Amino acid sequence: ASPKDIRNSLLKNSKDVKSALEELCKYSVRTSSPLFLNQLYSGADPISIAGEFALAVTNTNAHTFEVSPAFSVIEQMVIENIGKKFGFDLVEGLTTPGGS
Repeated sequence: ASPKDIRNSLLKNSKDVKSALEELCKYSVRTSSPLFLNQLYSGADPISIAGEFALAVTNTNAHTFEVSPAFSVIEQMVIENIGKKFGFDLVEGLTTPGGS
């Protein structure tokens, strides 16, 4: 489909959320397919999709414990787990997510 076809279809089917999402999926690449591999990224696994869903639903970020106590604790647990994999008993640190 051409960009014009996609635009027209999205506009025509944007009357309700369900139709809009169905149309969005219709014209989107199935990145969860095991056959998908891009030069910049590959498909997402179910655990990462669940994590992304949790972040979207909570609509928060983890810059301080006050605004995100659960994610702050999870961050520390991840850091401790990584440290144990490298043989460290006591680990401190923080994650630094960001864009490319």
